[in-house]
Amino acid sequence: MYNSVRRHKFLQLSQDSFAAFKPFISLFDCGGSCDGKPYHLITKLDWDFHARYKAGERNLTYPSGFEFNPYRCIVRNIFSPKHVDEHIDSNRTTYYTSGRNGLGLLYLDIDAHQPWQTDEYKAKAVLQKLFPKAFFRASKRGQNGYLKVRYMTMQDFNATAARLQRVLKRLFLHLGILCDIEVKGTITCDGKSGSLAKLPFASPYPCDMRDETDCWNYPQLTKFQACGMVNAARIKVLAGEVDARLDEAKIQQFGEYKKTLGEAAKEQDKPPPAPVATPVPTQAAPPPAAPGQERALRPIRAQQFYPRISDGDLDGDAFRRNHKDIRPFVRDFYKQFRRFPTTDETLAWLHQHGRYSGDWQDNAAKRAARVGQILRFTERTFDPSKLSSGQHQTVQLNAGRFAWWVRQHFGSGMAIQRMNHARFDPVTMTAPVSDLWIPAQFIQTFLAVAEFCLRDDPLSNKAVPTSRTKKLWSMVEGGAKWNQRHYQLVRDRLEKMGVIRITDRQHAAGKAWRWDSGDEFPAGTWKDEQRRFRERHPLPSGDGIVLIGEENEHNTLYYYAPDFDPPAATIPLIRPPP
Repeated sequence: MYNSVRRHKFLQLSQDSFAAFKPFISLFDCGGSCDGKPYHLITKLDWDFHARYKAGERNLTYPSGFEFNPYRCIVRNIFSPKHVDEHIDSNRTTYYTSGRNGLGLLYLDIDAHQPWQTDEYKAKAVLQKLFPKAFFRASKRGQNGYLKVRYMTMQDFNATAARLQRVLKRLFLHLGILCDIEVKGTITCDGKSGSLAKLPFASPYPCDMRDETDCWNYPQLTKFQACGMVNAARIKVLAGEVDARLDEAKIQQFGEYKKTLGEAAKEQDKPPPAPVATPVPTQAAPPPAAPGQERALRPIRAQQFYPRISDGDLDGDAFRRNHKDIRPFVRDFYKQFRRFPTTDETLAWLHQHGRYSGDWQDNAAKRAARVGQILRFTERTFDPSKLSSGQHQTVQLNAGRFAWWVRQHFGSGMAIQRMNHARFDPVTMTAPVSDLWIPAQFIQTFLAVAEFCLRDDPLSNKAVPTSRTKKLWSMVEGGAKWNQRHYQLVRDRLEKMGVIRITDRQHAAGKAWRWDSGDEFPAGTWKDEQRRFRERHPLPSGDGIVLIGEENEHNTLYYYAPDFDPPAATIPLIRPPP
């Protein structure tokens, strides 16, 4: 019962992503990240203790003194939608090794860790021409490729990955590519752990995205699902034919060039030598003052550093209050009389409606001067042509308009874990975590209001004040009840997904955040969304492609450079396992 309750709280995208990657990875040998370095969630010692525990042995203890617990050390570290959800929602990077049942996933890691490695997109183009059915996306420092592979034995799969890595490294040097290349995601077998490869579920904020592929959402998942599989035997053939075409002299020459670039970068990163301290001549102390003639110390006054505040500026609260009241009065007055009000008429309105504090006769001259100043400023910026005629279009908002999109991306709602920083324990370095559940109806209401603010009735300055959002929120038919905390969490999540884009986060009195609709903002209907997806991601036409062997095979080698001719296939396809 507990598992069934928890399962529906994961993002629908997390569950669908897990289902898409499950056939190609080993659920019992995935990894996590600590200090930016991957590690296996379940180690060989864990499995050894697990076998001894099943045999009846108890009180098993690790060298660190930690006691073995089957659930804590094994069960909860079996890869599941929970880990995918943590990767998408909390950016907890997860890793994988390939599956052990005939299907694997090779990870083509293009590294651009050095500032002088600036040709990552050229390297990506080479891999795309070699493996057009692979899935690619950007990472923090390079590009990542994922190649679905069908294999016969686990040893053969690991040998194929090692051979492909050696050939690709030589190919990059042959083509003069500065980036490095690694092939990861091998299988744990014969007592040797497989190499951990990063899963592509990271979703940075739009401002941190490197290109349009640097995200994880349903369009990216659809691209991955559409990628075809490659036979491991054909990869070995392709690697052998490519390797036979490479020029050893070019490889050697460019390898030396990359080595010099790396050494030069290391020299620049070295801290400069510490300067030699030069002795400073000591100054003679002043002679002591004679008795009765001690020097008087001059106190440092605040007036020496800060300008004096004038008496007129002390009335700032009244100025802001009058300015806030006079703006709507000017608009209504102009609509009625088609002219700008005078200072006396404005003062009479303020007096009549009690828009003042204290006695009306107190500081009457200052009030008149203040109101006259506000009127002169308002008149310079007042544009009568922007006044509405009073005939406003009826606003009709329906929360069910985006029900299909919310159901596709969030299921029945959004699960969020909140950490109580007020109860942080500095000894254990932990804080209590509580689960928060935001229903789908609230997200639908948010999208209905956001569409009206950003598309149907956008303001000239793109501002989205919370007061206006609350007023529109209450007008949504079938909408959820307003919740300020839920609103902030949904706003941040949708910005992370690229649905909305916050262009200005500066908040002040009279100024709100500025938003804009993102590239992933849903269309009106599911059919409109599918049509938009096909327009943004058209199928390749195939013009100008030079294939190896048969036209519809998985492995393809394209013509890339005059000095690197595509070889011809020499063996037929190997029949895949049943």
